[in-house]
Amino acid sequence: MTDGRLLERVARWLAARSGSNERAAELRDHLDEAAERGHRTSIGDVGSLMALSLRAALRRAVSDLPWWLAGLPVAAFMVLLLATTYETHFAAWDFVSNDEVVWTTQARTWKTIIDVALIISLIAALFAGRRAIEQLRHGRLLLPGALLVAMFASVTQTDLFIERTPWWRDGTVQGSLSGLRPEHVNEIAPYSIGLFAAFALIPFGFLVLDRLRRPSRTEKAARSAKAAPTPAGVDPAALSAVFLPLTFPVIGVVALVGWWIAVLAAPSFSRRLKAVASALILVTTATATVWTVFIAGPADEPSGLSILVVLGSFALVWIWIGLVALRPITSSRFAPPKPPSAPSPALPAGS
Repeated sequence: MTDGRLLERVARWLAARSGSNERAAELRDHLDEAAERGHRTSIGDVGSLMALSLRAALRRAVSDLPWWLAGLPVAAFMVLLLATTYETHFAAWDFVSNDEVVWTTQARTWKTIIDVALIISLIAALFAGRRAIEQLRHGRLLLPGALLVAMFASVTQTDLFIERTPWWRDGTVQGSLSGLRPEHVNEIAPYSIGLFAAFALIPFGFLVLDRLRRPSRTEKAARSAKAAPTPAGVDPAALSAVFLPLTFPVIGVVALVGWWIAVLAAPSFSRRLKAVASALILVTTATATVWTVFIAGPADEPSGLSILVVLGSFALVWIWIGLVALRPITSSRFAPPKPPSAPSPALPAGS
């Protein structure tokens, strides 16, 4: 293949990724016209098309960023799930220093595998969260709901097979780290490895099911030609405000700050809802500050009633936010079908 032919193929490949379909068609027509006039594709043409494609990719990334942010709670849940499992089943790897024991090759290999699986699973969770939000935008609730249920159920099962781990089995008081000994670093429990692997595969399972259920290009074209339009008005900031509080066990106060920013940035929320959420944040923060600085002593703790009031208030506002954010999805999903229009009466003969 000559250099000119290679540059032409690269230019056509870049033209297809330089923006909309109309823009790509214009660029291909321009290349065809240039070829008919005898002008060969130059390195300058390829550089110009590369700049256009990079600009289009950057524009797509910026426009798609809110949906990636809305899917972040899935990755945060994976952090909570895998970190809890890691600390529970592989406690010796974190609490025993390298000076106390010599690691075996098998133990170091398994630790490397677990660490790599953790990183890959978190990357997959980012994509799974993005695809879950995409499905919610189109009114499909089955797979996102299944993903959420699987994660919640897994969080409650992180202590499964815990009695088979060496540090728990040999502990003087089961459940405490008093039985942790340096040699436990080199004792690998296969049940713990299997449990961690099962949790790490959750986002991959979601992505596989999503890919199997995703229609082909031909099916998409057929559906778009005769199906109802996708629900409009889905607000990514509003969806972020729904899911960000669920990350509070992982990132703490940062989740509340992000939740407040998402509420204020969501155009679908009314001024009343934004005012209520802001008042709840500000009043709670001011009250906690006054209590901590001026009232409470070293051993004082807030009453259970005050904690219930704060949690109940946040729960009510969160439900309100969820109803508003998911309204475009649920309204189009569960709207009653329109009755068929009655045929027009036939005109009498001779009219």
